[in-house]
Amino acid sequence: MFLIKVYIPKHFEIPIDPHLLF
Repeated sequence: MFLIKVYIPKHFEIPIDPHLLF
């Protein structure tokens, strides 16, 4: 999940699952 923070910190604020993005 740390990858999500680095790549899209803006979206990280919203409770979203990394599976939805990838």
